[in-house]
Amino acid sequence: GGSGSNSSSSSSSSNHASNASLFSYCTNMAVIRFKNTPANDDGVKRIISGQLHGCKYNLTFSDLAFMDKQTFEHKANEYGIVSLTVVSIAFFFLFKQLEYSSTLGRVSRLSFTTLYLQFIYNGIICFLHFQIATQIESLFTTLFTTSFICIMNANLYTRLMTSIWAMRYDMSNPNLLRLFHFLKIFSFIAILVLAQCIVNGQYTFLIFLLLSSDWLFQIAHNIRSGQVASWRHHTLLCTTATKLFYPLYLYGCPSNLVGVPTNAWCVWLLVLWSALQVMLIYT
Repeated sequence: GGSGSNSSSSSSSSNHASNASLFSYCTNMAVIRFKNTPANDDGVKRIISGQLHGCKYNLTFSDLAFMDKQTFEHKANEYGIVSLTVVSIAFFFLFKQLEYSSTLGRVSRLSFTTLYLQFIYNGIICFLHFQIATQIESLFTTLFTTSFICIMNANLYTRLMTSIWAMRYDMSNPNLLRLFHFLKIFSFIAILVLAQCIVNGQYTFLIFLLLSSDWLFQIAHNIRSGQVASWRHHTLLCTTATKLFYPLYLYGCPSNLVGVPTNAWCVWLLVLWSALQVMLIYT
């Protein structure tokens, strides 16, 4: 490209002087030229057109958006505080559920698969927040604390699942013990794969929809065992609400940080699907 020549540098300087709205971003591999528009009320700037030359590719893009650094950090700090509050509330009610299910009779009413899926969901939230915390220094404290509380939630889920497994299966059986360890290892692999899919924007809604279907296994367990009062009502409602916070933020908040467009169908489907499962557990 022209990033290494003096003539290109001088022409670029004159071009900037003649038109202040024209910017050039030069690297060793490519040159990107685009026109910039003023920021709107949310601090988001729209790029109306652009071209990329280099690396043997010629690309043209349009209708891109970016956000000012200060605006992004302000919105990210607000999100971090709310997210920290959400996971803290989830931890409190999950701890109350652990106390409620401390006896063998009550812990047997819980579905192992439901807890397993909630463990994976919690791990995904932990991984995503930790990844952002390590990349953006100004958000490290808030998002790292959120990840730490998610780890505490994971510990509570592990204790509940271990109690259920030890009650239903013989822990001295090496085959069953290996199966239990395999499930734990598989959960960490699932967390990494699903979190990476969300980062790449692949199957995001499908992942949230599947993980929001965890109560189905509790419903099936209730039907099989004939037990109804498996979860504390407050914990059931709180867990459902906190799980909905993140997908509703993505698909329901028009100024979300990752720029996902709002989708009313996704919002209503997740809310109604979760509400239906809660109603079935109550009945």
